[in-house]
Formats: sequence, structure tokens, C-alpha cells
Amino acid sequence: MSRARRLVAIAREATNQLLTFLDIGDLRRAAKASIKAAEAYVTLMKGLPATSRIKRLATTRAELLVAAAKVLKEERRLPADLEYAIRDFIWKPASPPQIHPPADDPAAARWLELRRVATQAYQRFLEAYPDRQRLTDLAHSFRGREASMWQVEFLEAAAMYYYVRDRTTYVTGTGRQSSRETLYVGGGQCLEQARLLVDLLRSLNLKGYLLASELLRHAIVGIELKAIPGSFQPAMARLKGQQLLLVDTTCQNCSFGELPGEVVEAKSSFEVWQVNE
Repeated sequence: MSRARRLVAIAREATNQLLTFLDIGDLRRAAKASIKAAEAYVTLMKGLPATSRIKRLATTRAELLVAAAKVLKEERRLPADLEYAIRDFIWKPASPPQIHPPADDPAAARWLELRRVATQAYQRFLEAYPDRQRLTDLAHSFRGREASMWQVEFLEAAAMYYYVRDRTTYVTGTGRQSSRETLYVGGGQCLEQARLLVDLLRSLNLKGYLLASELLRHAIVGIELKAIPGSFQPAMARLKGQQLLLVDTTCQNCSFGELPGEVVEAKSSFEVWQVNE
């Protein structure tokens, strides 16, 4: 576990303890937990550039927790707005539906629909997408006995990413939409868009991981590929023992292999939440 992820985990655990002690009325122990969580955020923000979004997030959380500790040390309950802000730190994405239904499950029909959508999207990508030539050139740079298989896998993953990025709009939601619903309404929150991409990848027998960051309150996708260009290094991370290419479907200005600056900064805070086995 990286240092940043360890600090986020410490802050999360201490914040959970703070809220638990608050719920049972143990204000002294809640104050201690508040200080522990604040210290983890302070350590996290040290060494980050002043313009870093992660530094601003960690600073804000540390300030709120220190303010909470001062109130709790006086054995007073937290003001409602302060308690609400701290409770909002703990981001728990809604549990997703089962990703791979049994063959006899009537819901399996939706996988046929996703496979059809994925196949058509890939064909359109090969025919018309402006970024296709650059990615094709990168794919052809792969070397080795199985290079042709790697090329197809790489381009299929790119096509699925562009399909979700360009065909779905980021909207606030519950996080409980199925991929079929996200396709139907043409939009969803980051979690729903990421889940759709994972499912489209699954329909083409590619493996995708749903990743979540409590620090950013954001979900992205990690794609397991047999070959990834070295120029994509800023968007790569090792999780679950695999080298993954990270993609953010909510970033309209990001090409395949690129991430928003704040996500690159916070790569180490993302944890695997689900994989399409």
C-alpha cells in the first residue's frame, strides 16, 4: 500500500471512529479520533504544490476536523453544519448489481445488447474516429509474437472508452443505475459511467476494474491490457498486482491514455472496488 493510500485509510478509519463515538455520545474519544484524522490529512498534504487540488482537499478536511476536536474537547455536540460536512467525507458508492449473470438468468439479455453496442461502437471507431490513426500507429508499435492480438485489444479498449466518454453525459444521480439504464438515458454520474465502461469491456472479453477514491469522491476505470505504450505512463498504476491503464470517462478533454491533473495527483488514493471477473 502506498504512503498516500495508507494516510487516506488512516484518515477514513479515524473519521469513522469519530462518527461512531459521536453517535454513542462518547465525546472525549470522538475528539481524539478527530485529531488523529486531522493529523493524517496534514501529513498527506505536506510536500504537495500549493496549486494541488489534493492539498486543498486535505487542508479543508484537516481544518474541519481540528475545529470539531475543539468543540468536542469541551464536551459539546458538534453544530449540525460541521457534523454534516464531516459525515460527507465518508463516500460509500452504492453496491452495484451482479456484473456477470448466470446463463439462465433472464437479465443475461442485457449482455447481448451491450455486446451489440460494443461491437458497433468498435466498428464506427475503426471507420471514423479522428484519434484512430494515432492509436493505430501506437498499436502497431507493439512487438512480439502476439502483437496482432495486443493491437486489437488496445483498439477495442480505446473504442469503448470513447463511446462512453462521447455518448453519455455526466449528470448527478444515485449511483444505482444499471449499465442498460445508463445507455438508455444517455447519462449518469461518474460511478454509472465507469460501470458502463467496465461492462462494455466485459462484453468484448476485456478486463476492467471499477476504482473509487474517497479523497476525490470519484470513480474511474482501470483497464488490464497486455501492452500499454510507454507514453501513457502518467495514466498507469499498479493495483491488484496488475499494471492498469486508468481512464476517466467524465473528462471530455482527455484522449485515451490521458487523465485530468487532479486524478493523476490522486492516483494512489484509488482502490479497486470491483472487477468484472
